[in-house]
Amino acid sequence: SKRTVARCTRCPIAYHAKCRPPGLKLLDEETHFICARHLIPKRVTERPSRNWNDCVVCLEPGDLVCCDGCPDAYHLDCLSDNMKKLVSNFR
Repeated sequence: SKRTVARCTRCPIAYHAKCRPPGLKLLDEETHFICARHLIPKRVTERPSRNWNDCVVCLEPGDLVCCDGCPDAYHLDCLSDNMKKLVSNFR
């Protein structure tokens, strides 16, 4: 069967329609979007979330620490000890 591929209209990145990461601006039903790297928010509060809504370790929602470099998000308790130390330096 043919799989639907969704493509960014501003760069060559593409995903299966059901594999799109968070933070995209959908332009139509399934085939075109603008990826998060091209979205320049007017204000930070209006920026679409670029991170998952659930922890990637335990798969539960809650108070999450979000990575700035990828869509991953974690509960502080789900981080390794080394990552907890790193995160505490930014708080």
